[in-house]
Amino acid sequence: MSLFLYLSLFFSLHSLSFVHLFVFIFRVVVVTATALVLATASQTTSRHDLSVPTNQLLSEAKREFLNMGGRPSRSVFDTTAFPSRHNTDWMSRIPDHVSLAYITIPGTHNTMAHHGGDMAECQAWLLYSQLQAGIRYLDIRCRHFRNGLPIHHGLKYQHADFPMVLRETVRFLEEFPTEVVIMRVKKEFQSAENTQDFEDTFRDCIEEYIERNQLWTDYAIMPKLGDIRGKIVILQDFRGSPLGMDYNGIYFSIEDRWKVPTLLEMHIDRKWEYVKRKLDVASQNEDNVVYITYTSGTSFWAWPHSVAGRINPRLQNYILGRKPKKRFGILCMDFPGMALIESILNSNFLPKIQSN
Repeated sequence: MSLFLYLSLFFSLHSLSFVHLFVFIFRVVVVTATALVLATASQTTSRHDLSVPTNQLLSEAKREFLNMGGRPSRSVFDTTAFPSRHNTDWMSRIPDHVSLAYITIPGTHNTMAHHGGDMAECQAWLLYSQLQAGIRYLDIRCRHFRNGLPIHHGLKYQHADFPMVLRETVRFLEEFPTEVVIMRVKKEFQSAENTQDFEDTFRDCIEEYIERNQLWTDYAIMPKLGDIRGKIVILQDFRGSPLGMDYNGIYFSIEDRWKVPTLLEMHIDRKWEYVKRKLDVASQNEDNVVYITYTSGTSFWAWPHSVAGRINPRLQNYILGRKPKKRFGILCMDFPGMALIESILNSNFLPKIQSN
């Protein structure tokens, strides 16, 4: 029997496809090639003087190959369609006088990135499901196109637009008025075919919600929770007149070094060190600043789900290991699981949250 027929039979019996075979072979080639390239690049004039030994790089590539089929627990890394539990009103347990800067909040990176394949997708749960799970920070990327704001991840359209994001978020807040949603809005990809500025289009989208008092509008101060319950707090990450709190301003300290060159352990370790360093600072300081830490990462050689599968378990162990409980600010994740989300919620000096 030819190799082609054998593989056809094997994949049909295992309910798989040639796409899986291609992806598997591609990853093997990528890991091996990357290790060889890095090994070559690390060599100096002396073959015995290597900044990173070749055998170490190759052993890391081998370990990555052997671990390709393994996945962390769904409790910390969830790629299924719906969360296993809900935490719809966890903010009701926090007193009104607490500053936003002192709340530890689970969030998602590239919240709406559900389309585009493994290199573009960052979340499995749709927006409303994320809010039900307990997510209270949304990372929204809007392209300015034909005087509208379609949601993009880079060049990839995500089959949604900013008005839909606002409707879904407000629907959740009307159902659970004790909660607040922090929403970063970033201008994404190339603008095209517009007759007005991004700022004007954005203002058109939010105007009705300002009139209904469903958006926080005192952008110059750090709000207390009681001031913003039932509202969206916009973090403005685009140029123009103030239409939200300044994402790059004095009230925010951000860690977002997202480039992870490969899945080799040394690159995952480096990404984790950036995350850990920011969480350490957030937990030790008592300033009125919101610390925002992105645990996500990607590159051509390291796709979002692969990085999340390695970083999320480390984040869970870190959070659980900090006693007494600390404030960590906002943690923006790819494919978070429910146990990880609830570990973050329980860092707010609250009794253990019982999920619905």
